[in-house]
This record gives sequence, structure tokens and C-alpha cells, in this order.
Amino acid sequence: MKLKILQLTPKVPYPLDDGGSIGIFGITKHLALRGHDIKMLSLSRTQVASSTFDMLNQYCKHEVVYSNTSTNIYGLLLSFFSPVPYTISKYQVGAYLKKIKELLLSEHFDCIHIDHFQMAPYIFEIKKHFSGPVFLREHSIDSLVFKRLADDLNNPIKKLYANLQSLRLQRLESTILPFFDNCITIMNEEEQFLKELNFNIKATTVPVGVDIDYFKPFPIQNNKSSHSIVYVGDLGWLPNYKGIIWFYKNVWPIILNESPDAKFYIVGKNPPKCITDLRSDNVIVTGFVDDVREYMAKASVIIVPLQVGGGMKVKTLNAFAMGKPVVSTPIGIEGIEVVDGKDVLIGQNSADFAIKILNVLTDKMGERLGLNARLLIETKYSWMAVAESFEENYCNYIKKHKKCSGF
Repeated sequence: MKLKILQLTPKVPYPLDDGGSIGIFGITKHLALRGHDIKMLSLSRTQVASSTFDMLNQYCKHEVVYSNTSTNIYGLLLSFFSPVPYTISKYQVGAYLKKIKELLLSEHFDCIHIDHFQMAPYIFEIKKHFSGPVFLREHSIDSLVFKRLADDLNNPIKKLYANLQSLRLQRLESTILPFFDNCITIMNEEEQFLKELNFNIKATTVPVGVDIDYFKPFPIQNNKSSHSIVYVGDLGWLPNYKGIIWFYKNVWPIILNESPDAKFYIVGKNPPKCITDLRSDNVIVTGFVDDVREYMAKASVIIVPLQVGGGMKVKTLNAFAMGKPVVSTPIGIEGIEVVDGKDVLIGQNSADFAIKILNVLTDKMGERLGLNARLLIETKYSWMAVAESFEENYCNYIKKHKKCSGF
């Protein structure tokens, strides 16, 4: 049955230059390819390019409400005295709420899909005007992300702030999430966490997907460095650049000692000064690139050195889909059904991480790891399979609301 879906997003999910955009766009695109009609309403802090509208409108009817959701010091300071975390309050926009009401009063929707917990408070106004099922896609559990961040911080002020944010987020999660018909988590562990947080929360796990026709192995040309170590990710996100700094300080010296010709490519948008300062003959910081696959394809090994974070990592899945050997921390492969030594190499500490990379650089095991990783993605993590799971979930709850009439 063809569904009409209202999708609410905290950002415009294009271009596909970070995990958040990929996670939102993948759902939209592949539900559309399955025949569903999607209206997407996004917040945006900057003017959206016409080419972006053109791309998104291939798969949905896209509208934007402009609001500056950038982080600022004033907002951070005020959040110390507010029960609502700043990561939530800055996304509560009057003009966006007004547009939601206009859409609900003027159009029919079978269900509503909300991306990210930042947008969850809109549920209260939605319930006043919409009687169908409302779903929240939890791309990560925010309270867990801040708890891990607090545990990792040494600065007492930053640690206090992160712990306060975690506690406030957890309180909000427990209060708001029971109002959703279903919270769709990315990992089983996150589903279980929500159910234990409040037994009234209804949660289901559906993993992140990969566009296996876009991210796929392709021939390497003019690869001048046989020892290319590549990292790909949004470098404006604190867990990402903290992971890079950890790798550079603790692992990179070991690599260079054993393999002086090695090159470390840091690929991604918004690199802060602490990352650009790492540039040298052996360390290349690219900033934003139009197509990350060019760097991924030339990599001898792709690393995921995350020390904090939450949710399933799109960057890891994309690397697997490219058929590349991956060395990751345990956090970097959370929720992905991998076998260490078969699909991926997991470094438990800095010395182990370095040894795993050197193992790939110095023998033929990288090809075997890449083949196994690609097979894993094709079997369990294609976007079309993920979209089918979303569709099934939607329809089950629509049946409950309509008492099975029309199905």
C-alpha cells in the first residue's frame, strides 16, 4: 500500500557529507523508491542551494524553515540554568511549529516520521492535530553520547557540563519518548536502554543502511602510496576530532616508526585548528571533498579511532561497502554484526590499534577483510532492506490505529 509520510528533520540532508545526512537521506530515498509519497520539512541554518532542492525533490516534496541552530556561547551559558538541554532547545523554532500545524491541517498523512531526538518535543503539538502513528528515528541516544563524553573529559568544567547534559537528556527521554508510537533505534543495545529507562517506551531496532550501488569497490589508479591510512568523517563533530587526536598522539608514532613512508589522510569537512595543525609531509588534511570515495578507494586501510560516541557508524559501513580493510576501536563498530579478524580488525588500545594497522600494511590480509566486509553489507545492511523494515513497521502501527481496516 502506498503511504503518505510527513518527515521532520533537524537539517537538510544533502549533500551527503556526514553520517547524519546519509542516515536521513537513505530512509527518504529508498522509501520513495518503494513507492511511498513523502513530504519532508527541514530546519536549515543557511540558504539551501537550488541543486539541493532538485536532488531532494526527486524523492520527496521538500520544504525548509530557516533558523540559526548553530551553537553559541550565550546559549551554552544559559543552558546551565535550564532544565532543557541546549542541544534540544535550539531546535525548538516557532516558525517550524507553525508550518507543521499548517501541513497537518491542510494535508492528509498516514504517519509522521521524525528524525533525531532534538525534534522530539514537537510531538506534543503534533498530537493535538494528528491522530495517526508518530515515529521517532533515534540516530543515537543523546544521553549516552554525553555520558561517554563526560567520562572521557579531564577538564572539570567541561565534565560537569557534559554530565548535566546527560542527566537532563535522560530525564527528557524518559518523559517524551512514551508519547511516540514507536522509537526506532539503530542498535539492539539502544532499544534495550530505552525500554529499561521507561517501560512505557515502545522501541524497535532497524539498523543504518548503505547505498551499495554508490559505495562499492572500484579500480584504483595511480596509487602512489602503498601505505595510505585514511580517516573519513565530519571533523566538526567533537567525537570525530577527539578520535583523530587520540590516534595522532598514541598510534601514529608507532606506525611511522615501523613504516616511515606511510601517509595519513584526514578527509572531511569542518576541520578545527587542532586538526589542521597536524598537517605535515606525512599527514594530509583535505577539508571538504566532493567525493570521499576517491580517497577511500586508494586507502590501504581505513581507520575508525572513535573514543566516544553513540549509534551505528555510517562511516564504518561505507568503508565495508567499498570493500576496504577497516581497523576500528570497539565504539567504531558498535551495533554492527561483525566478527573480529574476519570482517574487521578491532584495536582495544593504542598499541593493539597500531599492530592491527601494521598487520594490514605488511601482509595480504587486507584483501580478505575487504571481501568479507563487502559481503556483510550486501547481506544485512543495504538501504533497500532497511527501508522495507521501516515500511513494515509503519504499516503495523497504521493497522493498529485503523483497527486493521483497509489492509
